[in-house]
Amino acid sequence: MSSERKRRRAARRVKPGDGHALQRYRWWQPFSRSLFHLRLRSDGGSQETWTVDVRLGGDSGGEVWARLYRDGINQARSKLPAAFAVPGGTIISPIQLPAWMNISLLVVTILASTERALRLRYNWILDGGIFDGDVG
Repeated sequence: MSSERKRRRAARRVKPGDGHALQRYRWWQPFSRSLFHLRLRSDGGSQETWTVDVRLGGDSGGEVWARLYRDGINQARSKLPAAFAVPGGTIISPIQLPAWMNISLLVVTILASTERALRLRYNWILDGGIFDGDVG
């Protein structure tokens, strides 16, 4: 699938926002929420902060949404993968691995998991012994 076709498809998924404010990022949210901030100059010359907020656990229905905020006010939302048009460019995922690297990571993960399963040896770090108090 071409890059342009992917971008058009992602743009069709974008829905208008409801204008609610961006909630504060809490110290306990690093594994359940991601924020990406981008500061851009508007056409009038003032600086705007564009933010993409992704709740990794999804909503009550299990859907994961990316929400776009301008200066803390919700402008748009989209299911993942998402691409939002902003003045001066489009916000897309900052990390895009090539296909060969994705395949390599998959193969290495499968090999490591298989080796771990076939060894059947106890490891105090991997098998939870660190929390049993038997550190010695």
